[in-house]
Amino acid sequence: MKTEMKSTEALTLLGICPNDYAWIDVRSEGENLDGFIPGFHSIPILNNQERVLVGTTYKKEGQQKAIELGHSLVRDSKNIRVDSWESLIKQSKTQTAIVNCWRGGLRSKTACEWLNERNIKSIRIEGGYKALRGELLEQLGQLPKLIVLSGLTGSGKTRLLNKYKSRALDLEFHAHHRGSTFGIQIRGEQPRQATFENKILFDLYQKRFELLIEDESIRIGQVQIPKILKEKMRASPVVWIDAELSERVEWIAQEYVIDLIKKGFESAEIMKKLEQSLLLLTKKLGYALTTELRRELIKAFETNPLDSLSHIAWIEPLLTCHYDKLYDYSFKKFPRTVIFKGKPKECEQWIQNKFDLPKP
Repeated sequence: MKTEMKSTEALTLLGICPNDYAWIDVRSEGENLDGFIPGFHSIPILNNQERVLVGTTYKKEGQQKAIELGHSLVRDSKNIRVDSWESLIKQSKTQTAIVNCWRGGLRSKTACEWLNERNIKSIRIEGGYKALRGELLEQLGQLPKLIVLSGLTGSGKTRLLNKYKSRALDLEFHAHHRGSTFGIQIRGEQPRQATFENKILFDLYQKRFELLIEDESIRIGQVQIPKILKEKMRASPVVWIDAELSERVEWIAQEYVIDLIKKGFESAEIMKKLEQSLLLLTKKLGYALTTELRRELIKAFETNPLDSLSHIAWIEPLLTCHYDKLYDYSFKKFPRTVIFKGKPKECEQWIQNKFDLPKP
Protein backbone atom coordinates (compact mmCIF):
# COMPACT_ATOMS: atom_id res chain seq x y z
CA MET A 1 0.00 0.00 0.00
CA LYS A 2 1.30 3.47 -0.85
CA THR A 3 2.27 5.77 1.99
CA GLU A 4 2.08 9.12 0.18
CA MET A 5 -0.49 10.85 -2.02
CA LYS A 6 -0.35 13.94 -4.20
CA SER A 7 -2.64 16.86 -3.43
CA THR A 8 -4.53 16.50 -6.73
CA GLU A 9 -5.44 12.89 -5.98
CA ALA A 10 -6.39 13.78 -2.41
CA LEU A 11 -8.80 16.52 -3.49
CA THR A 12 -10.35 14.25 -6.11
CA LEU A 13 -10.94 11.47 -3.57
CA LEU A 14 -12.24 13.96 -1.00
CA GLY A 15 -14.82 15.13 -3.51
CA ILE A 16 -15.84 11.73 -4.90
CA CYS A 17 -15.74 9.49 -1.82
CA PRO A 18 -15.30 11.58 1.35
CA ASN A 19 -16.51 8.81 3.65
CA ASP A 20 -14.11 6.17 2.36
CA TYR A 21 -11.21 7.65 4.32
CA ALA A 22 -10.59 9.48 7.59
CA TRP A 23 -9.29 12.94 6.61
CA ILE A 24 -7.08 14.13 9.47
CA ASP A 25 -5.36 17.50 9.75
CA VAL A 26 -2.72 17.36 12.50
CA ARG A 27 -1.80 21.06 12.41
CA SER A 28 -2.38 23.13 15.55
CA GLU A 29 -5.71 24.71 16.44
CA GLY A 30 -4.46 28.15 15.39
CA GLU A 31 -3.31 26.96 11.99
CA ASN A 32 -6.64 25.27 11.35
CA LEU A 33 -8.51 28.39 12.40
CA ASP A 34 -6.54 30.50 9.92
CA GLY A 35 -7.10 28.15 7.01
CA PHE A 36 -8.91 24.82 6.73
CA ILE A 37 -9.80 22.43 3.91
CA PRO A 38 -13.48 21.32 4.05
CA GLY A 39 -13.85 17.61 4.76
CA PHE A 40 -10.81 17.36 7.03
CA HIS A 41 -11.02 16.84 10.79
CA SER A 42 -8.75 18.92 13.01
CA ILE A 43 -7.01 16.61 15.51
CA PRO A 44 -3.61 18.25 16.24
CA ILE A 45 -0.45 16.35 17.00
CA LEU A 46 0.92 19.50 18.67
CA ASN A 47 -1.30 22.15 20.20
CA ASN A 48 -0.68 25.89 19.77
CA GLN A 49 1.74 26.25 22.67
CA GLU A 50 3.65 23.06 21.89
CA ARG A 51 4.02 24.08 18.24
CA VAL A 52 5.55 27.43 19.24
CA LEU A 53 8.06 25.74 21.53
CA VAL A 54 9.08 23.21 18.85
CA GLY A 55 9.33 25.91 16.20
CA THR A 56 11.54 28.08 18.38
CA THR A 57 13.79 25.13 19.16
CA TYR A 58 14.03 24.27 15.44
CA LYS A 59 15.24 27.79 14.61
CA LYS A 60 17.75 27.94 17.45
CA GLU A 61 19.01 24.38 17.78
CA GLY A 62 18.05 22.56 14.59
CA GLN A 63 15.73 19.79 13.44
CA GLN A 64 16.93 16.96 15.67
CA LYS A 65 16.54 18.95 18.88
CA ALA A 66 13.09 20.08 17.74
CA ILE A 67 12.05 16.46 17.08
CA GLU A 68 13.30 15.39 20.51
CA LEU A 69 11.40 18.22 22.20
CA GLY A 70 8.23 17.40 20.25
CA HIS A 71 8.34 13.77 21.36
CA SER A 72 8.98 14.76 24.98
CA LEU A 73 6.09 17.24 24.97
CA VAL A 74 3.55 14.66 23.79
CA ARG A 75 5.00 11.61 25.55
CA ASP A 76 2.33 11.50 28.23
CA SER A 77 -0.55 12.28 25.86
CA LYS A 78 0.58 10.34 22.78
CA ASN A 79 -1.89 7.49 23.28
CA ILE A 80 -4.77 9.90 23.79
CA ARG A 81 -3.98 11.63 20.47
CA VAL A 82 -3.64 8.36 18.59
CA ASP A 83 -6.87 7.12 20.18
CA SER A 84 -8.64 10.19 18.73
CA TRP A 85 -7.29 9.47 15.24
CA GLU A 86 -8.13 5.78 15.50
CA SER A 87 -11.70 6.52 16.60
CA LEU A 88 -12.25 8.60 13.46
CA ILE A 89 -10.49 6.07 11.20
CA LYS A 90 -12.78 3.27 12.38
CA GLN A 91 -15.74 5.25 11.02
CA SER A 92 -14.32 5.23 7.48
CA LYS A 93 -15.10 2.56 4.88
CA THR A 94 -11.46 1.72 4.11
CA GLN A 95 -10.22 2.00 7.71
CA THR A 96 -7.50 4.27 6.35
CA ALA A 97 -6.32 7.74 7.38
CA ILE A 98 -5.23 10.42 4.94
CA VAL A 99 -3.04 12.75 7.00
CA ASN A 100 -2.22 16.36 6.42
CA CYS A 101 0.05 18.93 8.12
CA TRP A 102 1.43 22.29 6.98
CA ARG A 103 3.92 21.03 4.34
CA GLY A 104 3.49 17.27 4.57
CA GLY A 105 6.59 17.10 6.76
CA LEU A 106 7.50 15.91 10.23
CA ARG A 107 4.12 16.21 11.91
CA SER A 108 2.19 14.15 9.38
CA LYS A 109 5.11 11.75 9.04
CA THR A 110 5.19 11.23 12.81
CA ALA A 111 1.41 10.78 12.94
CA CYS A 112 1.59 8.08 10.27
CA GLU A 113 4.42 6.35 12.15
CA TRP A 114 2.37 6.32 15.34
CA LEU A 115 -0.60 4.88 13.49
CA ASN A 116 1.64 2.27 11.88
CA GLU A 117 2.70 1.16 15.36
CA ARG A 118 -0.92 0.09 15.86
CA ASN A 119 -1.11 -1.50 12.39
CA ILE A 120 -3.48 1.23 11.19
CA LYS A 121 -3.23 2.19 7.53
CA SER A 122 -2.36 5.80 6.74
CA ILE A 123 -1.35 7.94 3.78
CA ARG A 124 0.49 11.26 4.00
CA ILE A 125 -0.36 14.10 1.61
CA GLU A 126 2.72 15.35 -0.23
CA GLY A 127 3.17 19.04 0.41
CA GLY A 128 0.44 19.07 3.05
CA TYR A 129 -2.05 21.90 3.48
CA LYS A 130 0.11 24.26 1.47
CA ALA A 131 -0.06 21.98 -1.60
CA LEU A 132 -3.84 21.48 -1.20
CA ARG A 133 -4.37 25.22 -0.89
CA GLY A 134 -2.20 25.86 -3.96
CA GLU A 135 -4.15 23.31 -5.97
CA LEU A 136 -7.43 24.96 -4.99
CA LEU A 137 -6.19 28.46 -5.84
CA GLU A 138 -5.53 27.25 -9.38
CA GLN A 139 -9.34 27.10 -9.81
CA LEU A 140 -9.35 30.89 -9.99
CA GLY A 141 -7.51 30.64 -13.28
CA GLN A 142 -10.11 28.33 -14.83
CA LEU A 143 -13.46 29.57 -13.55
CA PRO A 144 -16.55 28.08 -15.23
CA LYS A 145 -19.25 30.08 -16.98
CA LEU A 146 -21.59 31.77 -14.53
CA ILE A 147 -25.21 32.91 -14.60
CA VAL A 148 -25.89 35.49 -11.89
CA LEU A 149 -29.22 35.47 -10.07
CA SER A 150 -30.08 39.08 -9.40
CA GLY A 151 -33.03 41.11 -8.15
CA LEU A 152 -33.99 43.41 -5.31
CA THR A 153 -33.50 42.32 -1.72
CA GLY A 154 -36.06 39.69 -0.75
CA SER A 155 -36.82 38.61 -4.31
CA GLY A 156 -35.98 34.99 -3.47
CA LYS A 157 -32.51 34.64 -4.99
CA THR A 158 -31.24 32.40 -2.19
CA ARG A 159 -34.38 30.27 -2.22
CA LEU A 160 -34.10 29.70 -5.94
CA LEU A 161 -30.39 28.96 -5.69
CA ASN A 162 -31.05 26.38 -2.98
CA LYS A 163 -33.48 24.53 -5.25
CA TYR A 164 -30.66 23.77 -7.67
CA LYS A 165 -27.68 23.17 -5.38
CA SER A 166 -26.04 20.75 -7.80
CA ARG A 167 -25.74 23.58 -10.36
CA ALA A 168 -25.01 26.39 -7.90
CA LEU A 169 -22.12 28.06 -6.11
CA ASP A 170 -23.61 29.28 -2.81
CA LEU A 171 -21.36 32.06 -1.50
CA GLU A 172 -23.58 32.91 1.48
CA PHE A 173 -23.57 29.28 2.62
CA HIS A 174 -19.78 29.15 2.50
CA ALA A 175 -19.51 32.53 4.24
CA HIS A 176 -22.04 31.54 6.93
CA HIS A 177 -23.70 34.90 6.38
CA ARG A 178 -26.72 36.20 4.47
CA GLY A 179 -24.80 38.99 2.74
CA SER A 180 -26.55 42.12 4.09
CA THR A 181 -26.19 44.03 7.36
CA PHE A 182 -28.98 41.76 8.62
CA GLY A 183 -27.24 38.67 7.32
CA ILE A 184 -25.30 37.75 10.45
CA GLN A 185 -26.17 34.26 11.67
CA ILE A 186 -27.92 33.92 15.02
CA ARG A 187 -25.25 31.51 16.20
CA GLY A 188 -21.86 30.49 14.92
CA GLU A 189 -18.98 32.50 13.55
CA GLN A 190 -17.90 33.20 10.01
CA PRO A 191 -14.86 31.32 8.70
CA ARG A 192 -11.52 33.06 8.27
CA GLN A 193 -10.77 34.41 4.79
CA ALA A 194 -8.55 31.50 3.70
CA THR A 195 -11.11 28.92 4.83
CA PHE A 196 -13.89 30.81 3.02
CA GLU A 197 -11.80 30.75 -0.17
CA ASN A 198 -10.99 27.06 0.30
CA LYS A 199 -14.68 26.21 0.65
CA ILE A 200 -15.58 28.11 -2.52
CA LEU A 201 -12.69 26.68 -4.51
CA PHE A 202 -13.28 23.10 -3.35
CA ASP A 203 -16.89 23.49 -4.49
CA LEU A 204 -15.64 24.70 -7.87
CA TYR A 205 -13.15 21.81 -7.98
CA GLN A 206 -16.12 19.42 -7.96
CA LYS A 207 -18.40 21.45 -10.27
CA ARG A 208 -16.49 22.25 -13.43
CA PHE A 209 -19.51 23.31 -15.47
CA GLU A 210 -21.74 26.35 -15.92
CA LEU A 211 -23.07 27.44 -12.54
CA LEU A 212 -25.71 29.65 -10.97
CA ILE A 213 -24.43 32.20 -8.47
CA GLU A 214 -26.23 34.83 -6.42
CA ASP A 215 -25.44 38.50 -6.97
CA GLU A 216 -23.36 39.60 -3.97
CA SER A 217 -21.33 42.58 -2.83
CA ILE A 218 -17.61 41.87 -2.73
CA ARG A 219 -17.84 41.60 1.07
CA ILE A 220 -20.11 39.05 2.73
CA GLY A 221 -19.94 39.99 6.37
CA GLN A 222 -16.29 39.80 7.39
CA VAL A 223 -15.03 37.80 4.39
CA GLN A 224 -14.39 38.90 0.83
CA ILE A 225 -15.14 37.21 -2.48
CA PRO A 226 -11.85 36.55 -4.34
CA LYS A 227 -11.24 39.45 -6.72
CA ILE A 228 -10.99 37.26 -9.84
CA LEU A 229 -14.30 35.57 -9.03
CA LYS A 230 -16.00 38.90 -8.38
CA GLU A 231 -14.75 40.25 -11.72
CA LYS A 232 -16.11 37.13 -13.42
CA MET A 233 -19.50 37.73 -11.77
CA ARG A 234 -19.57 41.32 -13.01
CA ALA A 235 -18.90 40.14 -16.55
CA SER A 236 -21.48 37.33 -16.48
CA PRO A 237 -25.10 37.42 -17.74
CA VAL A 238 -27.94 37.99 -15.30
CA VAL A 239 -31.31 36.39 -14.62
CA TRP A 240 -33.38 39.11 -12.92
CA ILE A 241 -36.04 37.98 -10.45
CA ASP A 242 -38.82 40.56 -10.51
CA ALA A 243 -40.81 40.01 -7.31
CA GLU A 244 -43.55 42.24 -5.95
CA LEU A 245 -42.79 44.33 -2.86
CA SER A 246 -45.44 42.44 -0.86
CA GLU A 247 -43.78 39.11 -1.79
CA ARG A 248 -40.38 40.41 -0.77
CA VAL A 249 -41.63 41.58 2.62
CA GLU A 250 -43.26 38.19 3.18
CA TRP A 251 -40.11 36.27 2.27
CA ILE A 252 -37.87 38.41 4.49
CA ALA A 253 -40.23 38.00 7.44
CA GLN A 254 -40.21 34.25 6.84
CA GLU A 255 -36.43 33.85 6.43
CA TYR A 256 -35.16 36.27 9.07
CA VAL A 257 -37.80 35.72 11.76
CA ILE A 258 -40.49 33.05 11.34
CA ASP A 259 -38.32 30.20 10.01
CA LEU A 260 -35.76 30.79 12.79
CA ILE A 261 -38.40 30.68 15.51
CA LYS A 262 -39.76 27.44 14.04
CA LYS A 263 -36.21 26.02 14.15
CA GLY A 264 -36.12 26.63 17.89
CA PHE A 265 -34.37 29.99 18.22
CA GLU A 266 -35.74 32.30 20.92
CA SER A 267 -37.68 35.26 19.52
CA ALA A 268 -35.92 37.59 22.00
CA GLU A 269 -32.55 36.47 20.66
CA ILE A 270 -33.65 37.07 17.07
CA MET A 271 -35.06 40.50 17.90
CA LYS A 272 -31.83 41.51 19.63
CA LYS A 273 -29.76 40.56 16.57
CA LEU A 274 -32.12 42.46 14.25
CA GLU A 275 -32.01 45.52 16.51
CA GLN A 276 -28.21 45.47 16.49
CA SER A 277 -28.18 45.20 12.69
CA LEU A 278 -30.68 48.05 12.35
CA LEU A 279 -28.59 50.34 14.55
CA LEU A 280 -25.60 49.74 12.29
CA LEU A 281 -27.55 51.51 9.52
CA THR A 282 -28.25 54.66 11.56
CA LYS A 283 -25.88 56.85 9.53
CA LYS A 284 -27.43 55.72 6.24
CA LEU A 285 -31.07 55.75 7.35
CA GLY A 286 -30.91 58.76 9.64
CA TYR A 287 -31.70 58.83 13.34
CA ALA A 288 -35.43 59.52 12.93
CA LEU A 289 -36.13 56.64 10.53
CA THR A 290 -33.90 54.25 12.46
CA THR A 291 -35.78 55.08 15.68
CA GLU A 292 -39.15 54.55 13.97
CA LEU A 293 -38.13 51.23 12.42
CA ARG A 294 -36.73 50.01 15.73
CA ARG A 295 -40.02 50.88 17.42
CA GLU A 296 -41.96 48.94 14.76
CA LEU A 297 -39.55 46.01 15.02
CA ILE A 298 -40.08 45.72 18.77
CA LYS A 299 -43.85 46.11 18.32
CA ALA A 300 -43.90 43.27 15.76
CA PHE A 301 -42.20 40.89 18.19
CA GLU A 302 -44.45 41.96 21.06
CA THR A 303 -47.59 41.54 18.91
CA ASN A 304 -47.06 38.26 17.04
CA PRO A 305 -43.59 37.50 15.65
CA LEU A 306 -44.93 34.44 13.79
CA ASP A 307 -47.33 36.58 11.73
CA SER A 308 -45.60 38.08 8.69
CA LEU A 309 -48.15 40.93 8.64
CA SER A 310 -46.74 42.12 11.97
CA HIS A 311 -43.39 42.83 10.31
CA ILE A 312 -44.57 44.92 7.35
CA ALA A 313 -44.17 48.24 9.18
CA TRP A 314 -40.40 47.83 9.64
CA ILE A 315 -39.43 45.63 6.67
CA GLU A 316 -41.18 47.57 3.87
CA PRO A 317 -39.62 51.01 4.57
CA LEU A 318 -36.26 49.36 5.15
CA LEU A 319 -36.45 47.92 1.63
CA THR A 320 -37.78 51.00 -0.17
CA CYS A 321 -35.70 53.60 1.69
CA HIS A 322 -32.41 51.72 1.79
CA TYR A 323 -31.88 48.34 0.14
CA ASP A 324 -33.73 49.02 -3.13
CA LYS A 325 -31.77 52.25 -3.66
CA LEU A 326 -28.51 50.51 -2.81
CA TYR A 327 -29.18 47.66 -5.24
CA ASP A 328 -30.25 50.04 -8.00
CA TYR A 329 -27.07 52.09 -7.58
CA SER A 330 -24.87 48.99 -7.64
CA PHE A 331 -26.48 47.61 -10.81
CA LYS A 332 -26.11 50.93 -12.61
CA LYS A 333 -22.47 51.19 -11.55
CA PHE A 334 -21.71 47.73 -12.95
CA PRO A 335 -24.29 47.16 -15.73
CA ARG A 336 -24.63 43.62 -17.06
CA THR A 337 -26.55 41.81 -19.73
CA VAL A 338 -29.95 40.61 -18.50
CA ILE A 339 -30.67 37.40 -20.43
CA PHE A 340 -34.01 36.79 -18.69
CA LYS A 341 -36.34 38.79 -16.46
CA GLY A 342 -39.51 37.46 -14.89
CA LYS A 343 -41.48 36.58 -11.80
CA PRO A 344 -39.91 34.04 -9.40
CA LYS A 345 -41.80 31.09 -10.91
CA GLU A 346 -40.91 32.20 -14.45
CA CYS A 347 -37.22 32.42 -13.52
CA GLU A 348 -37.40 28.98 -11.98
CA GLN A 349 -38.89 27.57 -15.19
CA TRP A 350 -36.20 29.30 -17.26
CA ILE A 351 -33.47 27.71 -15.16
CA GLN A 352 -35.06 24.27 -15.49
CA ASN A 353 -35.16 24.64 -19.27
CA LYS A 354 -31.66 26.11 -19.49
CA PHE A 355 -30.01 23.25 -17.61
CA ASP A 356 -32.55 20.59 -18.58
CA LEU A 357 -33.30 19.93 -14.91
CA PRO A 358 -36.29 18.18 -13.34
CA LYS A 359 -38.55 20.14 -11.03
CA PRO A 360 -37.02 20.29 -7.55
